[in-house]
Amino acid sequence: MAMAVTLARLLGQEVALFAKSRIPALISQSPEFATGNYSQALVNAFLKIDELLRSSEGKKELKEMGAQLAKTSERKDGMNVGSTACAVSYTHLTLPTNREV
Repeated sequence: MAMAVTLARLLGQEVALFAKSRIPALISQSPEFATGNYSQALVNAFLKIDELLRSSEGKKELKEMGAQLAKTSERKDGMNVGSTACAVSYTHLTLPTNREV
């Protein structure tokens, strides 16, 4: 069980970095974002990330990221990597809050 939890956490780091590298563009370039439908732009971006992760290219990239992370000190425990929500929070994309809409 501990091995499965550790494996899931380590794979989560690659997924978070994968999402972090794509989500800002997926959101900002979406038609929904252009029309001010920010919540749907965000939903669509995450659905696209899911689709990309299931593709053979996405799986290959995750494997490469894992190998690279294993060689470097970028693999971290804690909140800054390993969660897609945290990956998004560290990007430079600023979405308006409900008060600004």
